[in-house]
Amino acid sequence: MTVIDTVICFTSLAIPPSLFTGRSPALLGSPVICTMFRVVFKCFQRLSIGLVLILSITRTITIISPLRGRLKKNVPVIFFLIYFLYQITEISSFYPFVTYKYIQRDVFCWESSEIILVWKMQDFLHLASMLLPMIMILISFGVSLNVFRRSIRYNKQSENSYQSRQTLRATATVLIVTVLYIVFNIPLCVLYTLYLYPFTKYSYPGIFFNSWYMYWYVWNFTEVMSVTINSSINPVVYLLRFTQYRKWLFSCGKSGILVSLSSTGLQFPNNVRSNELVRSDIVQHINSTDLSNSRT
Repeated sequence: MTVIDTVICFTSLAIPPSLFTGRSPALLGSPVICTMFRVVFKCFQRLSIGLVLILSITRTITIISPLRGRLKKNVPVIFFLIYFLYQITEISSFYPFVTYKYIQRDVFCWESSEIILVWKMQDFLHLASMLLPMIMILISFGVSLNVFRRSIRYNKQSENSYQSRQTLRATATVLIVTVLYIVFNIPLCVLYTLYLYPFTKYSYPGIFFNSWYMYWYVWNFTEVMSVTINSSINPVVYLLRFTQYRKWLFSCGKSGILVSLSSTGLQFPNNVRSNELVRSDIVQHINSTDLSNSRT
């Protein structure tokens, strides 16, 4: 997910030269660069949505009804492949019928087509690919938050094991990432919904986009800046929450990415090392309990 966030941040660097030079096309004046920018930004934005969706849903499933064995590992992979294939199919099927042009008003490259039906279908599918995952993420977030609150309450009343602490920490991290996604992406979903409202669709700017801010700045802020800010914050969350991520990141700077990938061992909490720590924690707890009982 860090790679996706990094690509989104670097791709968005094509916008500031236009934004701070009187909305001139600058880099985006080239049809090739404009097309590459829109396709890359759109693809990785969709991948980011898909990963957050899968992360949220699989964590919800895990804490409600834990899956075991291959099923637990295969569910997110299969789900992501289906989502990825859908996005590739949608983008590639419309690509021959659209052109990408820089729009000075929005400081952004948009798709355009002389075929009105293609234009409408693409806008509708783009809204669906953002709105449906958002609804699923909101439902998953609500369920996970409810279970998380009850788990905290239960763990306060009982002795916390290493495994339960790790599970709560992982769940809290997923909730943080999900909250960030919701905060920075709900405005874009609302904006697309207003845009596809029939009245605004046929007479833009209509009643929703006729104000100074909505006409000149809202699209650039929600489509680019908000998504980029979200992508730039995510690695900071990973750095603060994941110990293995910090080790991998620091090892990248010392010995290179390939060496660090093979030596760090980025794994989920149910790997061999974590199980050993859990067993040692349990043994230590039992020994301390037996010792206190013998003294009494």
